[in-house]
Amino acid sequence: MTYSNKTYSEVDPADLDLLEYSRDWIDSGILTPVRLKEQAEKFRKHDGDHCAEHYREAVLVDFILTQESFSDECIERILQIAAEDPDGSLLHSIVIRLLQTATLTDGQFEALTKNPLMCNFKLTKICTRQRLLRLIAREGLEKGVLDKCIDEGDGIVHRHLLKHKELPPSFVEFLIERGANKAVRNMAKQRFNRNTLC
Repeated sequence: MTYSNKTYSEVDPADLDLLEYSRDWIDSGILTPVRLKEQAEKFRKHDGDHCAEHYREAVLVDFILTQESFSDECIERILQIAAEDPDGSLLHSIVIRLLQTATLTDGQFEALTKNPLMCNFKLTKICTRQRLLRLIAREGLEKGVLDKCIDEGDGIVHRHLLKHKELPPSFVEFLIERGANKAVRNMAKQRFNRNTLC
């Protein structure tokens, strides 16, 4: 999405400077003039949040969460804007958010894991976790899927599996003994006890 000059006329450059936005945020459609004005008014309040990076991150996160799908160009634009942000940590945060987004296609997810911008981050564990969660969503609780979840031993994946009613009792028993952490093992015990009482 690209805004016309008429739309730019609705943007106060002082508001952009105040919150350290570049015009790319407006040009991409990620930031709207209305949202910018609301944020600037809140920022200027005596008791408001005066960390400009919080406002910029909130806009990007909201944009990501409200998309029903992404074009490859849109993903690249998001990454470019985050990479050029004055706050060096924004790109790391947004990459993680994108990896966790179910609306990415599997192809887009894999492309993101190989993006050159990822080289500076140690996100192997997150990539593997999200790949497993996508596999569960796509293929269900097939034995091959469960075996991969066992091999990886990720606590978040184990907790996710315990929420599935179709999880085989044998796998619940496995998690009681060899769950990734104490919280997982306790959850597995609670589920086993509930199933025993039924």
